[in-house]
Amino acid sequence: MKQLEEIKTIHLIPYAHCDYAWTNTREWHIWRYVENLKCVAELMESHKEFTFLIDNVLQTVDVLERYLPDRIETIKTSIKCGRISVANGGIDLVRPGKSGDELFIRNIAAGKKVLQNKLCPEKELTVFLNADTAIGHSQMPQLLKLTGHKAYRLYRPEGAMNTSGIPGEFIWKGLDGSEITVSRGIYSGMADEYITNPDYAVQEQGFIREELEAKLKIQQTEDLAVFVGGDDALPMHTMLDRPADLDAFIQKWNKRHKTQLVFSTLDRYMEKIEKQKLPYVEGVIDACELTYDIPTKSAEAMYRKRFSIERTLISVEKMGVIAEEVGADFDWKAVQSLWGGLMKISGHALEALLAADYEEKLRFACALEYEVDCLAAHTAETIASAARKCGAVQYTVINPHPFKAEEYVRLHVASPYNLVPFRLEYADGEKVEYQIAEIYHGDKLYANCACNEADIVAKVHCGAMGYENLLLVPDTHGEELIRSACRTAPDRLENGKLRITQENGKIKKIEDVKGHILFSEADMFAQLRFYHTEPTGDWVANYEPKEIEVFHAESAELTESGPLMQKIGIKGDLAGKPAEVAYTLFADREEIGIELNFESAGKEGYYTVAFSCDKKPELLAGIPFGIEKRHPEYEMYGNAITGQAEEYLKFERALDGQYYARHFTSFLNHGVRVMLLQGNGSIFYCYNRRENIVETVLLHTMERDVRGKEQTASWVLKTPDSYFGNGRHDFAFDVVLKQEMSGLEMQNLCLLREQPFVNTARFSECEGTAAPQASFMETTGLAVTAVYREDGGLFVRGFEADGKAGTAAIRFKDAAKGTACDLMLSPNGPKEELEHISIRPYEIKTVRIEEEAK
Repeated sequence: MKQLEEIKTIHLIPYAHCDYAWTNTREWHIWRYVENLKCVAELMESHKEFTFLIDNVLQTVDVLERYLPDRIETIKTSIKCGRISVANGGIDLVRPGKSGDELFIRNIAAGKKVLQNKLCPEKELTVFLNADTAIGHSQMPQLLKLTGHKAYRLYRPEGAMNTSGIPGEFIWKGLDGSEITVSRGIYSGMADEYITNPDYAVQEQGFIREELEAKLKIQQTEDLAVFVGGDDALPMHTMLDRPADLDAFIQKWNKRHKTQLVFSTLDRYMEKIEKQKLPYVEGVIDACELTYDIPTKSAEAMYRKRFSIERTLISVEKMGVIAEEVGADFDWKAVQSLWGGLMKISGHALEALLAADYEEKLRFACALEYEVDCLAAHTAETIASAARKCGAVQYTVINPHPFKAEEYVRLHVASPYNLVPFRLEYADGEKVEYQIAEIYHGDKLYANCACNEADIVAKVHCGAMGYENLLLVPDTHGEELIRSACRTAPDRLENGKLRITQENGKIKKIEDVKGHILFSEADMFAQLRFYHTEPTGDWVANYEPKEIEVFHAESAELTESGPLMQKIGIKGDLAGKPAEVAYTLFADREEIGIELNFESAGKEGYYTVAFSCDKKPELLAGIPFGIEKRHPEYEMYGNAITGQAEEYLKFERALDGQYYARHFTSFLNHGVRVMLLQGNGSIFYCYNRRENIVETVLLHTMERDVRGKEQTASWVLKTPDSYFGNGRHDFAFDVVLKQEMSGLEMQNLCLLREQPFVNTARFSECEGTAAPQASFMETTGLAVTAVYREDGGLFVRGFEADGKAGTAAIRFKDAAKGTACDLMLSPNGPKEELEHISIRPYEIKTVRIEEEAK
């Protein structure tokens, strides 16, 4: 804590925080940003002291180019002379926890390149600004250092960090040991009405009360930052657009105080504190993200679109490398364009858009998703075409990951006449196991035709980052194609690894084949719940339950059955609305697939799926490029109380025991580690200490009728119906009960579920030019998150996943060496042998493969 007299300089940093849209329409925001930048340009010419801060591409550079091209030179000149600072916030202001791993990196890298190239080519951007979202995970120091940043300015969760004793300025030591200078604080200030009061004494008291008191409690250096402005604020005005004579206030203050007020920039301020002694903070700072980010939507949620599109894009890039290796061309520029489109739906304030704006953005997201899916299908077809076999019906199965794997693959097989009994074979004649999942008959009873189409589930092994051709061979001695009919679910299911006992859809017991109890009859396994809560009067959700309702099963059927897969479909009721749950069990897997489909109750509350855990659950949470421990019992939580939406502490962590995880979370039950994969769900989980359960938090719902009664909250009523969580919702994720998994095995399992094998059918009268099966790249020691080409180079990115120093290997054709690169793809290390790449614990490694010239 510092006293005011200990502060040498208070850096006033003018800034207008630009959301894509928030409480107003997108059109209003655009014109607001035009007006803001126009005012900034005019002040740069008329006010010699005034400074400003720019932090992203979409709401600044794009606005300048489209609407104010005649002001760009003024802005660029002001940047060059140091009066406007450019802090990289990316193409758009993306949340570290709620965007995909690769998306977050590429958004930062692309944003930095565009900001530098278009506004300040002579200047290196070294400050990253995360103005209005949570601080992020413990790999942030490494990610930011690898994108060329020396300093990090952030805001949230301010109240939680204050309570935890996190200083206002510090050096953050991340998971891998990387360090970065951090300053934290609110992005707004000096925009309340006190600043317009004609009485200087009132102004001074207001300034000290509103801008300094809280900051001084966490201040570490003699330089203190106060952002001037706020959401959509016009320079030299209050938040309500009343002119503020800041010059007069500064002049009067400086005459009375040793501590001086100066218009400054974020760059100047960060340079000052970097030279002073700062405390260290190590590891996890925020384990919860922001509770009010728990989604209200499922299929129509922008977060789900982002995750889905990103996962497919990463898979497409890997398939692009495979396509090139079988002699085909691949359009890498098209992929970069799709990444650019994805960045446009990744801003931090998109879920609460007004109805017309959200529908427009959702249409864009759906079109983008379709375009990415089409590219994936085309690339798979290209690979299959190169590997086609003359006269054969083939199904090319592609493994996009640089490690060998065996997966259960759904295939659709068809015949123009009659789908006779058949065998599935690999190209070398090895038999492929499969079972019939569905039979198609159509509307015509063709002669001599029992059926002409079927869905099957096949057990397929595939080489590392390669493909296998499966041939459909008629088998005159084979069994008739029959789909097993639905029947009442048996009391016990077994798959060679797990034994499940159920009663009318309720899981009573899960044990391994040796009889060890994993979930007992007294435990909860995947209990679908609805917590009914009291609504608030505005957009903030309350998470204090007044009633808990659970799923009641009414019927349970074995909807799919065979040697490879068994599936139980359960119909029932949740909170007075129809709901369905399905459990899938694959042969020889310590894994259970869960699918949920339910209709919103139309009440205020939130939905979870609950699993019993030990009293000391030893919670682990996946994060981008790593893993963190979670200790919700030591975290501080508040609640959202009607009329107190501005009390951030109360609603940033409003659900007791809540935490976040990416890709997976895991915990102990009966001393056995249980792993919940993210699937298409949210990033939010909860450790309920009262019941000893871990819950995956699916979404929350809100009652429209009680909101928007005050004028300042009436915007809520203009949001789409899905914003309130209305309609049907679907979720799917996996529960893994496999023991003794390494960190790398856990990460690779997540990769397989998020980017599954791709398959495509092919019939040809011509022979292909490529081998019927192939493997092109294999890695060891790295959880590989991306393989792609950019600017002519082939890059492999991954991370060490077990917290142990060692070596990794990349095997790709005859390539022997690679060059370590940062996340801007610039070399940052010597060439290394690809068979012996040195790697630190949790190091993120990007390697450019030194390819032989063709």
